[in-house]
Amino acid sequence: MTMKSEESVSLTQDAETDILNGDFVLAEFLHEMDELEQLQALVPSLDAGSPLTNAEPMVTPTTPPEPSKRRSTSWLRRKQELQALRNESEALEARLVSLQMCCAQNSSQQTISPPTEELEMWKSVAAIARQETQMAQDENERLKHELLARGRVFEMLQAQLVVAESRKQQLLDSAMAFTNGLRIGMFTSRRLCCDNGDVFDILEKRINTRLDEFCAIVHDTRRSMHECNAEKVKVCRQDEHDEATVEIKHTRLLPFGEDATAKYVWQYIEAGGKADIRVARSSPDMLGLVTHHKLSLGNMVGVSVDVHTVIKRFAVAAGMVALVE
Repeated sequence: MTMKSEESVSLTQDAETDILNGDFVLAEFLHEMDELEQLQALVPSLDAGSPLTNAEPMVTPTTPPEPSKRRSTSWLRRKQELQALRNESEALEARLVSLQMCCAQNSSQQTISPPTEELEMWKSVAAIARQETQMAQDENERLKHELLARGRVFEMLQAQLVVAESRKQQLLDSAMAFTNGLRIGMFTSRRLCCDNGDVFDILEKRINTRLDEFCAIVHDTRRSMHECNAEKVKVCRQDEHDEATVEIKHTRLLPFGEDATAKYVWQYIEAGGKADIRVARSSPDMLGLVTHHKLSLGNMVGVSVDVHTVIKRFAVAAGMVALVE
């Protein structure tokens, strides 16, 4: 490709030199033709300017034929040279155009069809870029799911923290009530006052706060009650040589209404079951019980303990719920 370009440059320079020479020869030829025309115009004017007809004719020097022949030969020779130069310049121009077309075609082919190695390199670079993009997208999805999971864990921990704070406050309140009751008991012959109403109020307050928790438990219990009607057959065999024992279990719910069952259960709670249990406060939906216990610590040492219990019932969609604190 380099040799072709150098050849085209050298041919172009030669063509320009020949064209300049041809122009110079043409200009010289035209100048000589102008001089010849001037001489031809001058000769008739000299013939017409003779004053007398009978005068002696002027003897005009006859030019030898050699100069005219030489002049016509020079003119023809220069004309032939000019024609040859024109033909050569046209051939050189055609050669130059063909070389330029070849150079343009080669350059277009080089721009259109890049080398195979460079194309393969760019393909590999594009494949690597696509792979890195896919990996980055997968990493973003993983981080997004992890962030959502940690957000849910944070919400659960926050809810547990709120519940723990409320229970802590309840424990502090119960400890304060126990301390107050203990002080009152110490001032009244070192025995707890069984009719202390503050203790029952605190216990009832704690029951009211636990109602929402037990609604979910009652819902789950209600759903499992529908699966209680079942029959289970079990074959028991202690040894391979012993006879098999068949055990059949029938599980059925009692055919009693919810209201009637709740009513009788509450009546049983109100009646009590032990002699050392005393009802200290009573209302249609709440019972305040006091139980007295004596615990022996050995070495003739004992402790008298009074237990305050609050039982409260609530009407829910499934029937009745009794909470004990």
